Amino acid sequence: MPSVLLSRTEFERRFRARFYDTTFVTVAEQIADIVDVAWKNYVEDRKHPVTKRAGRGFADPSFNLPVEWLEAREAIG
Repeated sequence: MPSVLLSRTEFERRFRARFYDTTFVTVAEQIADIVDVAWKNYVEDRKHPVTKRAGRGFADPSFNLPVEWLEAREAIG
Protein backbone atom coordinates (compact mmCIF):
# COMPACT_ATOMS: atom_id res chain seq x y z
CA MET A 1 0.00 0.00 0.00
CA PRO A 2 1.47 3.39 -0.90
CA SER A 3 2.30 5.88 1.85
CA VAL A 4 -0.37 8.43 2.70
CA LEU A 5 2.17 10.69 4.41
CA LEU A 6 2.05 14.22 3.03
CA SER A 7 5.20 15.81 1.67
CA ARG A 8 6.62 18.65 3.76
CA THR A 9 5.58 21.09 1.02
CA GLU A 10 1.98 19.86 0.93
CA PHE A 11 1.77 19.70 4.72
CA GLU A 12 2.99 23.29 5.02
CA ARG A 13 0.63 24.49 2.27
CA ARG A 14 -2.37 22.99 4.06
CA PHE A 15 -1.26 24.17 7.49
CA ARG A 16 -0.58 27.74 6.36
CA ALA A 17 -3.98 27.93 4.64
CA ARG A 18 -5.43 28.60 8.09
CA PHE A 19 -3.44 31.83 8.25
CA TYR A 20 -4.64 33.38 4.99
CA ASP A 21 -5.70 36.68 6.55
CA THR A 22 -3.12 39.41 5.93
CA THR A 23 -3.06 40.29 9.63
CA PHE A 24 -0.96 37.16 10.18
CA VAL A 25 1.94 38.77 8.30
CA THR A 26 2.99 40.39 11.57
CA VAL A 27 3.57 36.95 13.15
CA ALA A 28 5.05 35.16 10.14
CA GLU A 29 8.17 34.08 12.04
CA GLN A 30 6.12 32.59 14.86
CA ILE A 31 3.94 30.75 12.35
CA ALA A 32 7.09 29.36 10.70
CA ASP A 33 8.20 28.05 14.11
CA ILE A 34 4.79 26.48 14.69
CA VAL A 35 4.89 24.86 11.23
CA ASP A 36 8.25 23.29 12.14
CA VAL A 37 6.87 21.84 15.38
CA ALA A 38 3.68 20.66 13.69
CA TRP A 39 5.67 18.96 10.91
CA LYS A 40 7.88 17.18 13.46
CA ASN A 41 4.81 15.96 15.34
CA TYR A 42 3.20 14.84 12.08
CA VAL A 43 6.14 12.74 10.89
CA GLU A 44 6.62 11.28 14.39
CA ASP A 45 2.91 10.33 14.44
CA ARG A 46 2.24 12.13 17.72
CA LYS A 47 -1.54 11.87 17.54
CA HIS A 48 -1.99 11.46 21.28
CA PRO A 49 0.97 12.96 23.14
CA VAL A 50 -0.90 13.23 26.47
CA THR A 51 -1.95 9.92 27.98
CA LYS A 52 -2.73 8.46 31.37
CA ARG A 53 -3.40 5.01 32.76
CA ALA A 54 -6.82 3.62 31.89
CA GLY A 55 -7.70 2.84 35.50
CA ARG A 56 -10.39 0.69 37.04
CA GLY A 57 -12.99 -0.85 34.79
CA PHE A 58 -10.59 -1.62 31.94
CA ALA A 59 -9.17 -5.02 31.04
CA ASP A 60 -5.66 -3.58 31.49
CA PRO A 61 -5.90 -0.72 33.99
CA SER A 62 -2.22 0.13 33.48
CA PHE A 63 -2.64 0.70 29.72
CA ASN A 64 -2.05 4.32 28.70
CA LEU A 65 -4.98 5.90 26.87
CA PRO A 66 -5.24 9.36 25.30
CA VAL A 67 -6.58 11.91 27.79
CA GLU A 68 -8.96 13.27 25.11
CA TRP A 69 -10.45 9.81 24.64
CA LEU A 70 -10.95 9.31 28.38
CA GLU A 71 -12.58 12.75 28.69
CA ALA A 72 -14.92 12.02 25.78
CA ARG A 73 -15.83 8.64 27.29
CA GLU A 74 -16.62 10.28 30.61
CA ALA A 75 -18.73 12.99 28.96
CA ILE A 76 -20.80 10.37 27.13
CA GLY A 77 -21.06 8.58 30.36
